Amino acid sequence: MSQNTTTEPSTNSISAESLTQFCDEYLSASAFKDYAPNGLQVDGGRPIQRIVTGVTACEALIDAAIADNADAIVVHHGYFWKGEPAPITGLKGRRIRKLMQHGISMIGYHLPLDAHPVIGNNAKLADVLDMTITGALYPNETHPVGNIATCTPQSADSLIAKITQALGRTPLHISSNYEHHSDNNAKTTANSERVIKRVGICTGGAQDMIEQAAIMGCDAYISGEISERTTHIARELGIDYFACGHHATERGGIQALGEIVAQEYGLPVTFVDIKNPPIENKDSELLEKNRLLESKVSLLESKNKELQANNGVGNIIMEDKSGNKRSLTNEDLISVLKEKDENIASLNGGMAQAHQHINRISNENELFKEKISILEHIKGKLERENTILNNKSINKVKETIELSIN
Repeated sequence: MSQNTTTEPSTNSISAESLTQFCDEYLSASAFKDYAPNGLQVDGGRPIQRIVTGVTACEALIDAAIADNADAIVVHHGYFWKGEPAPITGLKGRRIRKLMQHGISMIGYHLPLDAHPVIGNNAKLADVLDMTITGALYPNETHPVGNIATCTPQSADSLIAKITQALGRTPLHISSNYEHHSDNNAKTTANSERVIKRVGICTGGAQDMIEQAAIMGCDAYISGEISERTTHIARELGIDYFACGHHATERGGIQALGEIVAQEYGLPVTFVDIKNPPIENKDSELLEKNRLLESKVSLLESKNKELQANNGVGNIIMEDKSGNKRSLTNEDLISVLKEKDENIASLNGGMAQAHQHINRISNENELFKEKISILEHIKGKLERENTILNNKSINKVKETIELSIN
């Protein structure tokens, strides 16, 4: 959990209604038909002197606000979404109860915070990726929640590196260059000539807008999440897709709104980032590393052919790890191929361990089933014996009664 406070402590205070009115007007909240109410969702009932902002109003964020003695929480993902159960019980009840018990108001803005042209999630994501928003993903929208941006022409690998640096996590990349062979071997090919310069952007869970991005002539599309169908759509439409994380792509908007509020009212506003990272998966890391190595191998093979065509004359220049420029040699190709083989061996080792784990669980499951079968057999036997004993007891009682009567 990381925090960022925008101002020093202050004795100023405002009401929850005044803060909501300011945010409503700044974000043009009334212009949106949303999936949840925008604005004041929980009234804590006291003046606001300290504010905490965050992406989602989870219990961890509420606990952080309590620890910070905050009077209000402002978030992108609030409560009371369409389709969710109305009763304030369970998880929702626990969250709201904590807010009310500590007098903390909760204010949320969903689509208005996605779409704002200056501090919106799309705008802030474009800023950190050095892109310029030029229009709407859906041209007829007055307040577009999806945008089109332009960037310096670059490769997919270059954009991956920029996203990783900006968001602190590596995006899942679905390449538009995909081949499926009849022997069931699939291959993603690195096309060094493909350049990305027109990009569709819609943060969060907007993966299904990828088709609109393709219609609008985008080379790539960036959002937060990915569905099973997204992979096929990207390949078939010939558009690169980058799934960068729902939470990761939507930190910018709420953080920027907090800064605006702090400037407007002179109140301390603390952005609390409740980490929502990807699952660490060593096999996935190895697969990504292997993909990059395959790209390097393809490039080196191409350059090696040029070397051979020039009778081995070192007129192909490369830069080593120390930044020194020198001619490409066959040893460079051999070194990369060796690294690739070691990576594949490590990946195979990880997969073998996974298979062993699955087999062990399967064996334990069979033993468990066998024990259940034995227990059921014993249970049946005991039930039969109990029935026999009950019948004997009943007969004994009958005999006693008959003797007494006689």
